[in-house]
Amino acid sequence: MPLLDDIEPLKQTALTELKAAPDLAALDHAKGAWIGPHGKFTALMKQLGTLSKKKSPPPANSSTPPKLNSKPRSFRAARSWR
Repeated sequence: MPLLDDIEPLKQTALTELKAAPDLAALDHAKGAWIGPHGKFTALMKQLGTLSKKKSPPPANSSTPPKLNSKPRSFRAARSWR
């Protein structure tokens, strides 16, 4: 499924940008670009909501697809350098 195939490369790019942030202001800007109201992951989540039930991935233990469950932990880990 093309939409789900986009998740891992986006996640890796996001983590690279977050880890490369030289200060808190840059980190906050990068975070907003990915998970803010108009962020790239936010847009992807909105697209997932438009998929038909036949094309939707099976739900994990929560309503979030399995590959996205690790995103918050990954972002926290990238931020832990402070």
